Amino acid sequence: MEEHFTSDAAEVILRLDTSGMTEEQLAQRNDGDFPIVWAKYYGKGRVFNQTIGHREEVWDDPKFRELMTEGIKWALGITDYQLTYPDADEDARR
Repeated sequence: MEEHFTSDAAEVILRLDTSGMTEEQLAQRNDGDFPIVWAKYYGKGRVFNQTIGHREEVWDDPKFRELMTEGIKWALGITDYQLTYPDADEDARR
């Protein structure tokens, strides 16, 4: 199975808890790592990605709304936080 994303390629903010997953579900990733919220540099740009929030009740949670607000602020350059994942410097130079 080919991996298209690794935790080394971005700063992982939130990971899926895999303790309740089946062997079949765990087999979806060779590394067993399921990042669900992450950020990275893309040249002079910033990428904030999240894969949660599909259910309407998630958006009612103030913590989720804060996560989204702060992620958007960072992506827009309003929040000055420096990412520290392994390829951060190289990604910022692209």
